Amino acid sequence: MLKFLFGFMMVMLLFSMVLAHGGDVPDDTSENSIDTSRLEVLMELSLADLLNLTVITTSKLEEKLSEAPGVISVVTRDEIERFGARTLKDILLRMPSTALSAIYMTERSTVAIRGDQLSPASNHILLLINGRPVREAEEGGIKSEMFESFPVAVIDRIEVVRGPGSVLYGSNAFSGVINVITKSEPENGGNISFFGGVPGAFRSTGCAGYRFDDFSFLVGGQYKNAKAWNVKFQADDTVFRNFTIPDNGFGSYCELNYRGIRYMTSFDHWRNFYAIQKYIPDVPVPGENAYGNIDWDKWFNDLGYTKKINDIWEMTVNATYTQSWLDVHSFPNPKRNSYDLTGEWTNFFRPRENLNVVVGILGNRIAGSQNRTMPSIASLDDFQNSFSGYIQTDYRFIPEVKVIAGLQGNKAVGFDPDINPRFGLIWSPKDIVTVKALYSTAFRAPTIQEQYLDAPTLRGTRTLKPEKVRTVDFGITIQTENASIGLNNFYSKISNSIYQQQIIPPPNRYANSSIPTTIVGMELEGKYFITKELMAVGSGLFQKNTTGDSAGNMMPVPEASAKGGISYSANGFTAGVFNIYEGALHPRYHATYNKTREAFSLLNATLKYEISRAFKLEVPVITLDIEGYNLLDEEIWLPSTGLAKNYTIPEIQGFSFYCGVTVGF
Repeated sequence: MLKFLFGFMMVMLLFSMVLAHGGDVPDDTSENSIDTSRLEVLMELSLADLLNLTVITTSKLEEKLSEAPGVISVVTRDEIERFGARTLKDILLRMPSTALSAIYMTERSTVAIRGDQLSPASNHILLLINGRPVREAEEGGIKSEMFESFPVAVIDRIEVVRGPGSVLYGSNAFSGVINVITKSEPENGGNISFFGGVPGAFRSTGCAGYRFDDFSFLVGGQYKNAKAWNVKFQADDTVFRNFTIPDNGFGSYCELNYRGIRYMTSFDHWRNFYAIQKYIPDVPVPGENAYGNIDWDKWFNDLGYTKKINDIWEMTVNATYTQSWLDVHSFPNPKRNSYDLTGEWTNFFRPRENLNVVVGILGNRIAGSQNRTMPSIASLDDFQNSFSGYIQTDYRFIPEVKVIAGLQGNKAVGFDPDINPRFGLIWSPKDIVTVKALYSTAFRAPTIQEQYLDAPTLRGTRTLKPEKVRTVDFGITIQTENASIGLNNFYSKISNSIYQQQIIPPPNRYANSSIPTTIVGMELEGKYFITKELMAVGSGLFQKNTTGDSAGNMMPVPEASAKGGISYSANGFTAGVFNIYEGALHPRYHATYNKTREAFSLLNATLKYEISRAFKLEVPVITLDIEGYNLLDEEIWLPSTGLAKNYTIPEIQGFSFYCGVTVGF
């Protein structure tokens, strides 16, 4: 069934290519196609327009970035093409306040935001596609296949909200919200790319869109098979093992639009590895410790309908369904199947020019199962229902000042009702200056695994309380005609954090911590268009986190990080260089086994040239691409998190190089 869906989307992509060449295509197709419009549109905009972006994530309403009630960063399609990207994760790691992270088994590809990697899973970050949640039910946050395989070619921009977002988005919008926004208003055309790299490496990506009056569709796909990585892994004093790490997967996206009705679907698959210590004491395990390949799969669907009722009222109804699979091919062999189903009704009111109100209600059901493959490994088969309602309003009572207030109430069956407020003030004393003062809260509901797991080494607790976070942001942004720079300070306090409590003798248990964790930090972000063709971007983060009276830095993320890039794009030629620096971790994360994770720099570069310009070809547009990743050849191992301790797991193998061609049609 799933292979059929992926195949169907590839057929749609090929079909759209035929339409673009053989149908009734307007005379100006070569100028308006998805592939060729970026540079022409860029040249038509003023420098101020290049910085005055609009965003939608913080209010579910389109608004200027400077006026959005949140700390939000945007990477545009232009920047994606300037600096290159193999995966969604590549793009996210270039964004401010994100850090490289990984989970020892069930999530091997993730990012942390603002230093928050408190949970041994990435369930403090909510991923959205066009504003709709892509949740995984069993652990609450697995999104490895999305980060590694979602088709980059269909992305128009990515908005990342740093800080809580539960008032509008519910559970998991804890330390950040990532909203992947696909290309809107598809035009007749598209592109397809093929890349070859180091021996054995290959990837391809493409997208196409077509419009028939009121009907339009967008379809895209991506496939990658990176070079296998041979490593020597040590799990304890006696076990050394050579094994090969795969890195391959495919993803697809399809969107259909007709008179206010939109259907979105994406299927994504990724295969990697896991390697863990023997975590069941006194149980004989063939092959000593646990090693093997692991598959992640996710199928996302959303059916929505938008209707404008009158001049002041517009509403949207959505049904969102996400199904996730996890298949471990060696001991302990768990096979998971879970789903998240959400029905939501959102209403947008604008009774006055300076007043916006968003009101919504939703119902949610999550369910998951895990097959028992060995007597010592737990099975799992449970569900949870919840309901919530929210309201958010912003009011500009004088031209220079806008205030915002919001509230979400939620009730999960078996838990007490929960309330999460937010409020803030946005002040623009001058045209080029914006000051934001925000207070936000968020929650993360306990997952099915945290409540119901029953394994020999780890058991769930049905009386767990939701995690809560309270965050204060205070920042200032200065934006001139060709540059912007922002400085933001934040303070977050996390309570009731859910952790894996170590008990001797086992089993260990999931428990709520009685000691709060605080994260305090400063963020710097800037963008400078020296000319329309030449631009530079940069950001920095410094954060400190403490739990109770601890010495600080309890999380496996660095205190300091800095990122920056410079790019030139004109006359069919594009060059970009971008570096990501992450500082060293606290000494407590020094590895007893394998390589300790030290400070590192990930330096990437890309070159593109439209050779069709040299031969004065209008259609097709042919671009040659050269991409280099990790040019400093850093081999990076990351600390294992969860029950397994004192060792690291391989994350980035070193330098990689790709050459490719992109054909626009």
